[in-house]
Amino acid sequence: MYLRTIERLGLYVSTQFKNGANVKMCLKKEKIIRTPYPDLADEHTAHEKRIWEVKMTKILRTECILEVNLCNLFAVLMSLCDSKTKHQVESSPEFNELEETLDSMGLLALIKKLVYTGGANNKNVQHNKAIGNYETDDAISRKISRHPGV
Repeated sequence: MYLRTIERLGLYVSTQFKNGANVKMCLKKEKIIRTPYPDLADEHTAHEKRIWEVKMTKILRTECILEVNLCNLFAVLMSLCDSKTKHQVESSPEFNELEETLDSMGLLALIKKLVYTGGANNKNVQHNKAIGNYETDDAISRKISRHPGV
């Protein structure tokens, strides 16, 4: 269920965000995915250096767009939460730091923890998982259905 929810959220971000496929990869891995930097040989020609500069410019631009998209994803994730989950998230001790930095991967981990385990309460884990997946999946379905072109 959780994977299906992430898949639908990935579909939304890949169609609505610039370079949304990068955000989708981050959602699947549940962490920020960075592109490895190309190496520049010690003895390089001017042409090789120019190719390296072009590749680095592209990578740095992509990373900048990814960071902005992940900050925007924070608002999307918060809007998908129902009032009960939103209250739990906002009353969590780590929420203020997550909100200051707009850390969507941290927010996703917090929501996953709250939904799957009920926060610190580990009773009825299977029930919490089922209800949480249903509520999140339903919220994403409603959000996606509002965008008919998706």
